[in-house]
Amino acid sequence: MPAQPSTGARLARSAGLTVFLATGLMLLALVITRIAGGLGSVQAIAVALSTFAGAVACLAMLIDAFDLWARGRRMTAYSQKMFHSLVFVAVLVALGVSIIGRNSLLLLIMAPSLVIYFFIVRKPVRAGSATPRSARGATRGGPSRQSGSRSGSSGARQRRGGRKRR
Repeated sequence: MPAQPSTGARLARSAGLTVFLATGLMLLALVITRIAGGLGSVQAIAVALSTFAGAVACLAMLIDAFDLWARGRRMTAYSQKMFHSLVFVAVLVALGVSIIGRNSLLLLIMAPSLVIYFFIVRKPVRAGSATPRSARGATRGGPSRQSGSRSGSSGARQRRGGRKRR
């Protein structure tokens, strides 16, 4: 059974989930306000779309963080990859459309969520893999094979067409 996180870690995780939830709800409220005020121009539509994409990204970040911190990563690897892809695409759409709509405030609103999510998504570096591959003597294409020579105890190798070499 994994060890329980400390009180400080639980407090930090709760604060992170709160940031995701508050940012997502605030962006949804901004979208509703923008739609209620009317979408008369292309710029207003772009602002509403970018804000909605930002809200979708923040709520997807919330689900992914909740799965990691509260449930201990019970989602399948495929679901995790899909959520990471959803966040990436939603943030990309939000930033791209916010440039068209001249909505620079969106980046400032989403910045805390993006920073927290970066620390969730990044892969931890293992102690053994800190050295570069070239320092360990490995080549780029994997273990080096010399054509025509048999080194080590590789045994009989099969040729094209199914015949074995001697």
